[in-house]
Amino acid sequence: GPPPAAPPRPPPPHHPLVASELVAGMPLELFLNGGWWLVSYVGKARGGHSVSSPYGAHNQVPLKRLRPAWAWRSPEWQVCTAPAEAEPGEAKAAGAAPMEVEAGPLSVAAAAEAAAAEAAAAEAAAAEAAAA
Repeated sequence: GPPPAAPPRPPPPHHPLVASELVAGMPLELFLNGGWWLVSYVGKARGGHSVSSPYGAHNQVPLKRLRPAWAWRSPEWQVCTAPAEAEPGEAKAAGAAPMEVEAGPLSVAAAAEAAAAEAAAAEAAAAEAAAA
């Protein structure tokens, strides 16, 4: 028959974020529509914080709607501090222990690339405007 089911994992621990510790590109989870979604930190925004994902950017996010990106590394939850840790395929390719990310179907790496591309485009536009 099928192998016995693994016992359910406990929920991730409560770990409040400290605004001064947030850095651009850091994987986080955003509480939205009743669930936690993997996003990439962009920076402070008026009235809150700005994060991005392949599904779009979110601005003016209050800190209380953000938490660390958690990965289950049996037998405990660990905080992801780099995008590769939150991306199971990349973590495996780098030789890290296999893990499961408790988040929506988002890629932090793709979000970070999109944020970098947007920043580069904004810089280029500013440079053109200054030259004109």
